[in-house]
Amino acid sequence: MSRQHRRLYCSGVVENSPLLVVVDTDADTIVGTMPVGSGGEALCVNETRDELYFSGPGDTVLVLDCSGDTIIRRLAAFPGRTIQMMQCLPERDLLFSFVYGRLLVMDLASGYRGQPDSGPWPACVRAGSDRSQILLRQ
Repeated sequence: MSRQHRRLYCSGVVENSPLLVVVDTDADTIVGTMPVGSGGEALCVNETRDELYFSGPGDTVLVLDCSGDTIIRRLAAFPGRTIQMMQCLPERDLLFSFVYGRLLVMDLASGYRGQPDSGPWPACVRAGSDRSQILLRQ
């Protein structure tokens, strides 16, 4: 949900076509839909950047500018892997993705992507022992 623009974003399927659905939460009405190809299941809002990230066709992440509900860029996420879940950590500019049982991370500022236990992260990150948490090391 974009609190600033009072919009709720959710994925849906209409006539076997995946869609991103945009809801105006003040009016409780659908104000737009966007076809997302074979993706759209995973999504999260980055309030700091005022952007929505959602899984696009194949292994891409589509970036939507919440102020105009327009797609502003496409990120090559994790080649050959379909993203199943996503979560943002805006204060560190990181996007976490769950892909086939593995936690992967993308630095939104540099574009670096990889596994949490490797890479040039400003704060090292790793999956918790039960894989339900992301632990940050100071």
